[in-house]
Amino acid sequence: MRRALKKFPNIADPGADRILLFGGMSPVAAVPSNNPHVLVRIQSGPEGKNYGETYRKAQQMIAEGVPATFDVRMRAYLLLKQHGQQICKRTRPKCHACPVARHCKQAAMVSLRFVGS
Repeated sequence: MRRALKKFPNIADPGADRILLFGGMSPVAAVPSNNPHVLVRIQSGPEGKNYGETYRKAQQMIAEGVPATFDVRMRAYLLLKQHGQQICKRTRPKCHACPVARHCKQAAMVSLRFVGS
């Protein structure tokens, strides 16, 4: 189904995954296309330079850590999207205001940079 969706113009993996999830077709591990870095930063620190690699890594984290049900995966998608838009921005993330900063690998690395300065 994903392959068929990607035949439409401007539909890549993130768009196809979102359609499958929110269209109720498959509880895939969809990742918000404008901020796949959020989960990667929280779980393992800085994201890579390659968007596709970061997207796949975040997708794998969701697949391994979030039950494969529509409601839970939709909620995870929406929470990651909101967190990325408001707090964990690609440039100038607001780690000081982040509710998960104490569990975040990226925030820990940022704190260490300031302590070592």
